[in-house]
Amino acid sequence: MPLFSIIVPVYNVERYIKTCLDSIIAQSFSDFEVIIVDDCSPDNSIKIAETLVGTDSRFIITHHTQNRGVVAARNTGIEKAIGQYIVFVDPDDWIEQNFLFLLNTCIAENKRPDLIFFGMYLHFNKKTTESRINVDERLYYGVNLLQLKANILCFSSKTHQRTIAPSVCLKAFKRTLIKLYASQIPEEITYAEDVACSFACILNSSSIFAYNQCLYHYRVNPGSTTMKYIPSYLKMVLWIYPFLSAQTKTNRQIDISRAIAENIAHSAAWAVCNEMLSTKPTKQIKEFIETEICENELIQQSLDGAKGFHDYAYYRLIAFALRHKWVHLAYLLGVPYRWVFKIQYAGLKKN
Repeated sequence: MPLFSIIVPVYNVERYIKTCLDSIIAQSFSDFEVIIVDDCSPDNSIKIAETLVGTDSRFIITHHTQNRGVVAARNTGIEKAIGQYIVFVDPDDWIEQNFLFLLNTCIAENKRPDLIFFGMYLHFNKKTTESRINVDERLYYGVNLLQLKANILCFSSKTHQRTIAPSVCLKAFKRTLIKLYASQIPEEITYAEDVACSFACILNSSSIFAYNQCLYHYRVNPGSTTMKYIPSYLKMVLWIYPFLSAQTKTNRQIDISRAIAENIAHSAAWAVCNEMLSTKPTKQIKEFIETEICENELIQQSLDGAKGFHDYAYYRLIAFALRHKWVHLAYLLGVPYRWVFKIQYAGLKKN
């Protein structure tokens, strides 16, 4: 049984998959297996993968008969994995050469924690920045772990980001832990699925090691889900946060109600921005803001409960307008997002 199972879901990434797999092949720690899940990719991604891995028995390629999305692809990988720990590498990203070696050291020196999280290098528009964890590097258990769990979804007053980045690619999970909670995420959740999966695992873990090193390289590319209009965005996030809230029902020592309210408030504000990326006429967007956001009881309760939350001022302004049900103002505040996005997106496409 290998120590690590690396899961790589593959769909339409022929431009990037060589870099991804080369970084795995080059690992200085060799006790691992790789599950490559072909989500019915129509390009040459799998042919490239087959050529790269050759006869290396550590690599397993499995195929879906139809495109089912990243949630299903990851779950297929989890079902086939036999490693003690599972890590995820998206096929347009790559990892440091000592990625597994350092994770093995974290495991050995910290009593085999349920979960490890770490930082990343963010590659955006030809620039590389470090994104480290927002908590102290240490092993969390007992009272310290309860405090960590209570704050995981909160936005930092300094970075305006969540205390812990939600991406599953920035964590190593015990297989028994992630297998239980990843399987509960519906395949239709195609946005923020990492929020549901990662934080459900965190809330149900007994020990966590926070490692303040950047081990993962995340590439922002214009074809990703986060770089375009998401038709069912609001419906998906309104499934996710009640799901996370339910994880604390049996543990009264953890209260994440404030954090849930903050995240729903942020999501409501971002839902306005998301609508600006659609081709809908102004009237239809305003109707969406009024009926789907301003008249939604859960959203309104969350907007009231998240007053003064630590988010970017732009999103707080939109949230303020939504809380007062000022539909026209919320719309006007969302308009600049459309043009800023178009400028950024055009720059990315050129690169």
